[in-house]
Amino acid sequence: MHQHQIEAQAQLLSNRLGVEAQAIVEILQEYWSDQIAIIWHIMDVKERSPSLTDDQARVVLARVMNTHDANHGINWEVLDASISVLYGECSSGNFRGHNHVQIRKSASGCG
Repeated sequence: MHQHQIEAQAQLLSNRLGVEAQAIVEILQEYWSDQIAIIWHIMDVKERSPSLTDDQARVVLARVMNTHDANHGINWEVLDASISVLYGECSSGNFRGHNHVQIRKSASGCG
């Protein structure tokens, strides 16, 4: 878990629970010291398909979390495929500087 994500979580918990944020940061750092988590956000989904609502993007993330192949993980192709299955849309092809648009669109069934 990235430090900025730990700090954001700690601040939210601190505000809600009335506990000092630094104490929560220390607990979260200890918790995450022996494991990792890659975070995907609804904005990642909406970057791929800007017409989706926040709720639709949450549905995409839930589907991806529950159906991804652990041998391959979660990646842009997996997001694109879930968007296509759920909403019949193809991604915008916005690949954050990567030049694999045709390969990725074809993999999601949107070629």
